[in-house]
Amino acid sequence: MNCVIFRTVSYRQEFAMSLKLEETSYLTLLFNWDELEKKEFDGFTGCITVTALQQRFKTPPHQYFFDVTREVQSVTRRIGTVAELSKYYGHKKCGLKYEVTLYSFSLLSRCLEIDTQFNQSADSNLTLIVENFQLHVNSEFLKVHSTYFSHKLAAYMMDAFLPTLNLPGVRYEPFSRLVAMISPNAILPSEEFFESILELAKHLSIPAVPRLITQMILRGSHLNFYEVLALGDKFGLDEVVETCISFFTSKEHFEGMKKEESLKQLSAGCSKKILGKYLDI
Repeated sequence: MNCVIFRTVSYRQEFAMSLKLEETSYLTLLFNWDELEKKEFDGFTGCITVTALQQRFKTPPHQYFFDVTREVQSVTRRIGTVAELSKYYGHKKCGLKYEVTLYSFSLLSRCLEIDTQFNQSADSNLTLIVENFQLHVNSEFLKVHSTYFSHKLAAYMMDAFLPTLNLPGVRYEPFSRLVAMISPNAILPSEEFFESILELAKHLSIPAVPRLITQMILRGSHLNFYEVLALGDKFGLDEVVETCISFFTSKEHFEGMKKEESLKQLSAGCSKKILGKYLDI
């Protein structure tokens, strides 16, 4: 592959939620899509393998799997708290070795489970057109989960055959992941797609999605603490916001907010709650 895949690979330390806020190490890969699009790649599946090294010793490798598309500019993985990475070495410095394995794909030929779920079957009775892709789905499944589809299909309730529905403005990648996560054999998305899926769920009136993503975040996420707070506030994930605010226990926790661009867009209600917590400490 005669192109530069990554613009940058960076390491940083941010707060993350555990039993308390802990300083945590993150590795970020920023993709060079300007070059990659020239090769007509639609995305990659891949794995980051990270090993901590100190002189002759090294920790067992940790693997972090991901898949990205053109709309995903970067991948960030939480590789452990600062305390975890240094516990074997005391105050000695240690190095981090990372290896990235990538497999490119084209959407036209990709055959992941999120794609094969739209194959025609005995259960499918409705065809959707999303970005020129024909998707075969079950209309009752969509109506149960989505007010948008329930209203859209109500006019055809007495028809023997349902029409082909075009969904203008809906992108295939977030739609396929959204449907996959609410299906009986759920396939949960990675953090890189949370925002686009939540935006689409709002557009299609699918309340199960924000509830599922709330639980995924609270169980543990590769997003740092401030990213979680911003996402929760933007999409009205009240339980996420309340949990984040409960983790503020020292003035130091508020200092990191100054450098976070995403937090400059917090709602007035959320900002008021944070100020109240600050004054209580």
